[in-house]
Amino acid sequence: MSYGAGGSSWNGGGHTSSKEEDAIIEYVAATLDFNERAPRRIPVQTGISWMMDTMANRSQCRAMFRLTAEEIHNLHDLLVTSFGLVGTAGVCSMEKLGIFLYTMGGNRPIRDGNNRWVRSNSTVSVHFHHVLQAMNDLAGKILKPVDPNFLDYNPQILQENPFKPFYQSVGAVDGTHIPVLPNAASAMQHRNRHHITTRNVLVICDHDGRIIFCDAGWPGSVHDQRILNEAVQAYPYDFPRVPLGRYLLVDSGFPTRMGFLAPYPHVRYHRDQLAVEGAPPPVGREETFNHRHSTLRGIVERQFVIAKKMWKILKEIPYYRDEDIPARIIHAAFALHNFRLDSKDPTYRFTNALYNGNPVPLLNDSFDHMYYATNSEAAMSMLRDCIADDAYNNYH
Repeated sequence: MSYGAGGSSWNGGGHTSSKEEDAIIEYVAATLDFNERAPRRIPVQTGISWMMDTMANRSQCRAMFRLTAEEIHNLHDLLVTSFGLVGTAGVCSMEKLGIFLYTMGGNRPIRDGNNRWVRSNSTVSVHFHHVLQAMNDLAGKILKPVDPNFLDYNPQILQENPFKPFYQSVGAVDGTHIPVLPNAASAMQHRNRHHITTRNVLVICDHDGRIIFCDAGWPGSVHDQRILNEAVQAYPYDFPRVPLGRYLLVDSGFPTRMGFLAPYPHVRYHRDQLAVEGAPPPVGREETFNHRHSTLRGIVERQFVIAKKMWKILKEIPYYRDEDIPARIIHAAFALHNFRLDSKDPTYRFTNALYNGNPVPLLNDSFDHMYYATNSEAAMSMLRDCIADDAYNNYH
């Protein structure tokens, strides 16, 4: 570009003055600098600092992490000492656990964790999955009965007259659907009868509310009975080894087999038929049996409500490329559920066989031999009749 001799105004050739050109240069330079980088975010608190302050306030700690500060410290110590949780140069193990609990408890997206922990999306994701792995290792140890031989009887059932005939029950079985966002290729498989994409999760819990078995690997379109059949065969060492004469309570969606006590079919059973206001009381031995059976089996449904309320990620697990992640999240949530129950005993690390390194030896054979016995259904039907007679005649 050439300039006029005076340099003060536009000339016939379209030249600018030096003052105008200087102004243009300053404007362009300022624009380039503005576009080059965003202002650096300076947080009021770093992630771990915010976590420690939050843990100091009991109600805020429960709201953000769903556990008390004592429970968080206990869980952290357990994962570090026994399940390989370690910190890195930039993120300590406690902050990793905080990221995990914050995400599980609020079903918060990674970008929300990015803002809260002042970490990049990739950092938050990596540390969430590190803790998820440790939690699944823990789940493999504690999603089990404390006594796998079921030698004891539940004292509450023994003490409550209406339920004494069910004293041989060791727990209850049910399925629950956890909403998920699968990839497009498997969406139809995951769509259940309500047209929602879910995982159909088989859960067994004892009468204290502990989860003693969980299979979360099935898409929502698969029927409960198939999941149970497959679980008995696929997990012979993990499926609860219910001894002969004892049983789990199941609803009519499951088969009547040895070790599974179902209600009478074609007889009122569900609480909306028997227990709601205005419903006529149970009539006869079969309805009396079904009413007591339904009340006891409600323990497993209550655990679903508690777990979903505590760990809001179970309201809808987000999309992950790895299709195993939803099952691992579900197992982790139920492991957290058991941990909360178990750690109410301050001596659990020393007295509970699932934590102290001295598991109770198995005495019973695997469950499948009893489940598939040729007289399995007839035997359980006879047992049901005996319990129904006792409940109606002696505890009516």
